[in-house]
Amino acid sequence: MSIRYGQFCPVAKAAEVLGERWTILIMRE
Repeated sequence: MSIRYGQFCPVAKAAEVLGERWTILIMRE
């Protein structure tokens, strides 16, 4: 479980960063 969680953590962070960037791009338009 620890290994899976370690791999999932960075993925979740990346998804949050991408989500924020997309939101900014949409708001700009």
